[in-house]
Amino acid sequence: MIQHLQRTKDIKDTIEKLKDWIKSKDLVGLDTEYVPDTYILLLIQIGDKDTQFVLEPSTELLIALKPILEDETKVFIGHNIKADYKILKANGITLQKVWDTMVMEILLNGGGTDLKYSLDMLSNRYLGVFMDKAVRKTFLKAGSPIMKEQIEYAANDLLPLHEIRLKQLQRLKELDLVYLSNVENRAVLATGDMELNGMKLDKDKLTILIKRIETEKEEAFKELDSFVEKEPRLLKFVPKETQGNLFGHLERKVVVDYNSPAQVVNVLQHLGLSLTSSEESGLIKYEESYPFVKKLLVYREKAKALSTYGANLFEFIAEDGRVHTNFWACIATGRMSSSKPNLLNIPKEGEYRSMFVAEKGWKLVLGDYSGCELRLLAEASQDVTFLKVFREGGDLHGEVAVKQFGVPLDKVREPLERLRGKTPREVAKTLNFMLSYGGSEYKLAQTLMITVEDARMIITAYFKAFPKIKILLDKFDRLAVSRGYIRSFTPARRIRYWKDYNDPRITQEKKASIGREGRNAPFQMGNADMAKIALAEVRASINKNNYPVKLINYVYDELITEARED
Repeated sequence: MIQHLQRTKDIKDTIEKLKDWIKSKDLVGLDTEYVPDTYILLLIQIGDKDTQFVLEPSTELLIALKPILEDETKVFIGHNIKADYKILKANGITLQKVWDTMVMEILLNGGGTDLKYSLDMLSNRYLGVFMDKAVRKTFLKAGSPIMKEQIEYAANDLLPLHEIRLKQLQRLKELDLVYLSNVENRAVLATGDMELNGMKLDKDKLTILIKRIETEKEEAFKELDSFVEKEPRLLKFVPKETQGNLFGHLERKVVVDYNSPAQVVNVLQHLGLSLTSSEESGLIKYEESYPFVKKLLVYREKAKALSTYGANLFEFIAEDGRVHTNFWACIATGRMSSSKPNLLNIPKEGEYRSMFVAEKGWKLVLGDYSGCELRLLAEASQDVTFLKVFREGGDLHGEVAVKQFGVPLDKVREPLERLRGKTPREVAKTLNFMLSYGGSEYKLAQTLMITVEDARMIITAYFKAFPKIKILLDKFDRLAVSRGYIRSFTPARRIRYWKDYNDPRITQEKKASIGREGRNAPFQMGNADMAKIALAEVRASINKNNYPVKLINYVYDELITEARED
């Protein structure tokens, strides 16, 4: 039964009917229709499969709805409810408890990207019901008369929500994911706040930075050309005859596109490197011994910075002078991703971060977890050295260097000849992070620019010094390969799946890759679990205490807020 309220009808009568209906409900379906890319509300839908209220907003209606929708005893079910949360909050109403059927489906599938998560897909998947979404395109502007088919479409979006939630809850219980589902649903609201608040961008600083990077990119480009022109082994890339342009100036002599991986590989092979790829991971170890490689990496760094933080960033600055990113609830590691633009990959260098500023009279305040993944490694392995260092606040990398290389603590920062000039602490730090990230002797050799055999010996010595860590990592490797999934730590127990683990055509290389990812996954997922709990708790604290503080960004294990100076 659809209860439809026209703007001209008696709002008080409809609100009384809604209050009477909702007072016995713990779970309430919720949806909104709005003008695309705006916060202009067109309809608000509240109900379940039996009764639907389709309401046309007005100032009077929103005031009357506020205590109903902000009731902390009700859980509002919606699909991608973050969008509804934002549109309602922009209109003065802040939801307190939600169940997002889209986010729950993503969680159940371990952040997998092989499924589609739209409401019509879930309705078909769980209920065998196909939903026609064509009418959605007719909601284009405010002030247009609401048609009967639009009202029916809006009401129909409420029909499957309760049943989908029920089936999701059953599956969440089977997988022991109920605790994590509560975390994710609370994080949805914090994510909505971050998107609404946005980050202020200093246009002048961005303009200066773009000009400087463009200059540095051009300089790197010229240095690459100069090297190619002077290097006898690269004569084929500098034709003897160079054609002038219409104004009599010589065109570029070198015929290499440094943005083309294939052409770059060709140059590298002529320099004597037996490479088939120009990926950065394979080039780093040649950086010091091959000037061309060093210059190429600088050029690529500047090109990447321009594509990420170039003029296109201006397109994302809204009228309020702030950048409002879009967060995706969770990828395979449990972390969120960010797009339009990506605010998770802002380089740590001050010049990039300094582009993002606080409003006048406010300050940016950052908080992060210290050594989060290594602390998880200590807790899970129960290694005595790791636990002791963290409990006493010591230098983990230094203590690991002492135990592995047999040097005194006051000597761990001094280079050792057998480590090719590296310090024991430097190598220990690399090992601590790399091994918990699933790295191999090949990765270590590349990172430290040593032979694979030396890297293998260093890793063997590390695991001999810390056998409990080896036992734990080997266990995770084995579980991932044999079961096709791995879980994060209690109580969250997030699941990461590898769908192709039992494919009869799977290669040993792929199995090894799954094993490496399996070694690291519990730590990355545990990090994500903790960060999302923090997001939810920080938001709750801000709201409970009415702090003049805004959540504005999340970067893996770091929360960024904007707080009034006082």
